[in-house]
Amino acid sequence: MIVIVAGTLISSALDLEHNYNLSNVGEIPIGLPSPQAPPFYLIPNLMVDGLMISIVAFSINISMASILAKKKYKVDSNQELLASGVSNIFGSFFSCIPFASSLSRSLIQLQVGGKTQLASGVSCGLLVLILLYIGPFFEPLPHCVLTSIVIAAVKGMLNQVRDLKLAFKESYAEACVWVATFLAVLLLNVDYGLGVGVLCSLAFVVITGQKVMVYKLGNLNNSNIYVEKEFYESATDVPGIIILRIIGGVNFINRDKVFNKISKLALTESTLPKHIVLDMMSLSSADTSTVKSFLRMYRELEEQGINLHIVKLLEPVKNVFVKCKFFHEFPASHLYPTVHDAVLNCREY
Repeated sequence: MIVIVAGTLISSALDLEHNYNLSNVGEIPIGLPSPQAPPFYLIPNLMVDGLMISIVAFSINISMASILAKKKYKVDSNQELLASGVSNIFGSFFSCIPFASSLSRSLIQLQVGGKTQLASGVSCGLLVLILLYIGPFFEPLPHCVLTSIVIAAVKGMLNQVRDLKLAFKESYAEACVWVATFLAVLLLNVDYGLGVGVLCSLAFVVITGQKVMVYKLGNLNNSNIYVEKEFYESATDVPGIIILRIIGGVNFINRDKVFNKISKLALTESTLPKHIVLDMMSLSSADTSTVKSFLRMYRELEEQGINLHIVKLLEPVKNVFVKCKFFHEFPASHLYPTVHDAVLNCREY
């Protein structure tokens, strides 16, 4: 406030606009417009644009709320959406443009100690006073003064570059999203940065979602515990039985890769196993093509004299198997609740 008042007084006293061609705020109209219903006849023409604006505005609101939530604020996305909708509906009766959170204003309010809604109430109250009475006083205020305040507030955001090293250590994918979003915000705008961040995040979600892990399991000290041999040196093979664990979601994109890995781990040894146990407790999803591939694998193994056993299907995944009539051919007796149950049954053959 001191900087703004001082900048206004200096600009007015020295007439910086005319003497030094310095850009200032300019005319500030006094008063508030009379409330009137918005032109509803424009809705068909603005429906698509309005939807896009609402998505971007709400995303910015949630993004800012998430940033401030690190300062021990609690974010309720439903409440944020309700507040944005009600506020924009109210503002439409006063010819207001759609609003969204402001990065600079929010950081300024945070740095000056604002913690509750009272801070926004005081800020809005001052704005109303300016619009009604004090507006013309700030007309000589140079834009550079406002810019300096924003730069001082955004300095904290720029200091987040120090977190980049830690981000790369924790997750390479998230660090790449961080860099892309940061550069887009810095070079373009918050809106474009948000879009770039969302697209990069979705791309990495899709890429990582296709990553499925298949591990060979071994028995731990003759117990009923079976762990990945890759991580536990003390885990030993069960004679005549190959136990594999599938982790992730299998679909038509990564299906061939998964089944090739299963074949590599189970059928490349000099002596073929008598039983193959698939631990599918961690199979998060499967599509119809995957179910058909499992059924085809069951038939091929049966022709080679190898029994296939399945351990625990999650209910959503099991429903897909049922709808695809997998259990019309695959014996239900070869479906077990635990790996140990499957192993004990295999030993009885």
